[in-house]
Amino acid sequence: MKALLRQGAPRAAAVENSERDALAILKRSAVVLGLALIACTYLVEALAVMRANRVWLVHRLPDDAYYYLEIGHRIAHGQGATFDGLNPTNGFHPLWQLLVTALASVFSGDALVRATLLLALVCSLMAMYLLGSLMQKALGTGPDPV
Repeated sequence: MKALLRQGAPRAAAVENSERDALAILKRSAVVLGLALIACTYLVEALAVMRANRVWLVHRLPDDAYYYLEIGHRIAHGQGATFDGLNPTNGFHPLWQLLVTALASVFSGDALVRATLLLALVCSLMAMYLLGSLMQKALGTGPDPV
């Protein structure tokens, strides 16, 4: 009887290891599938921005975005931080305004709107990555498979 139990122990350990391996593969597959869905969503949005007509672009941007674009255009062309060319302004987020100004030094018109929307997508993707990294660090990778 003891010999049979000893023979069954390696088999039970092998079954437990295969279950653990299967759960690890399932977990990795779920992560890969989730990342693929996120990537597809961002890719569809980026393609929509690139192919959009002016009407879509106008409706896509919030009203305040045009303030940033105008101020960025004026800063990039040496007029300083002003919306109307006469009065200085400081009613903006400096880092985002700096990024928009950099784009405005290269692009103008609809191309500037497209570049700004694409930059916003990149920033959103980076924020998701940072949030995921922080959550993983704070919460761990999850419970070990049993």
